[in-house]
Amino acid sequence: MARRRLDTFIVWGAYHGVLLSLTRAFADLIGSIPLSIRRLVTFVLVVIGWVFFRAPDFSVASTLLTRMFVPSSSAPLTNGGYC
Repeated sequence: MARRRLDTFIVWGAYHGVLLSLTRAFADLIGSIPLSIRRLVTFVLVVIGWVFFRAPDFSVASTLLTRMFVPSSSAPLTNGGYC
């Protein structure tokens, strides 16, 4: 299980690095976007990153992201002992 945890942590680090690189590469363009929209986009991107940081494996991360962004009438996600 520790190996799977390490994999998601590495993905989180790469995701974070890509976002930082894109922010610096497009700083002028990003600066022209209204502050409230930048804050909202930052919040959503950080929450997505936290899923990979916290999930013990990719199947849990996939389930969490699906539940977060795909409307569904299914039962709410419960703590299955992995958070």
